[in-house]
Amino acid sequence: MITFRRSNGMAAFLPGLATCLVLLDTTSPVHAILSQKEVLSHIYNGLNGENWDVTWDTSSADVCSGTAYPGVICDDSNSNIVEIDLQDNNLIGTISPHLYTLPYLTKIDFSKNVITNAGWDKIDLVLNEDELPSDIEVIDLTNNKINSLEGITNIADTLTALHLSYNNIKGPLPEEIFSLTHLQLLAISENGLTGKLDTRIGTLTNLREFYCYGNEITGHIPSEIGDLTKMQV
Repeated sequence: MITFRRSNGMAAFLPGLATCLVLLDTTSPVHAILSQKEVLSHIYNGLNGENWDVTWDTSSADVCSGTAYPGVICDDSNSNIVEIDLQDNNLIGTISPHLYTLPYLTKIDFSKNVITNAGWDKIDLVLNEDELPSDIEVIDLTNNKINSLEGITNIADTLTALHLSYNNIKGPLPEEIFSLTHLQLLAISENGLTGKLDTRIGTLTNLREFYCYGNEITGHIPSEIGDLTKMQV
C-alpha cells in the first residue's frame, strides 16, 4: 500500500515533484527467489558444511558438477537439481527451509547424520504467497535427531515416502502424520512413541508400508487399520 499525505494541510513541493510519505504494507513480504546455487549454500551453511566428510565447493556456479557438489543429482538436461544424497556425511544442525523451494527436487537422503531440525517449520517463511514448495516425494532422515514434524504439512501434497526411524520423536504419533494422505511408506520405528495407535491411521489410505516397531505403542490394533487396503503384508 502506498499512501500520499499533505504536510500541515498544504502541499509541499520539491522541484517539479510533490512530497509524499510512502507507507509500505509489510503484511505480505515478498521474498527474493533464490538460485539453485544460493539454496545449496544455505544448506551447506546450516548443516556445518565445512566439517562434512565429503564437502562442497560453494564457490562453483555449476550445481550439477559432481566434483563441486558431490551427492547432488540433476535431471537429464543437467541443469535442474532432482535429488540430494548426503547420507552418513557428518551433517550437523538444521536443514535450510530453502531446500524445499527447489522446483524440481523429488528426493533427499540425509540419513545417518546429526540433524536436529528438518526445516519444515520455516517453509512458509521463505515462500511467496503464490509460490509452491518443491515436488518432493521421498525424504529419508533415518538415524538423526529429529524431534518434531511441525510444518511438514507444507509438503503434504507430494510426499509419498517418509523415513524417520531412529530419531527422537516422542509421545503419541504426531498429529501432522494424519495430514500426509499421499504417503505410501511411513517408517517411524525406534523413536519414543507411546500410547495407543490412533484410529486416524485408517485415513492414510495410500499406505503400502508402515514401520513402527521399537516404540512403546500399547493397546489393541484399531479396526480402522482395515481401511488400509493397499497395505503390503
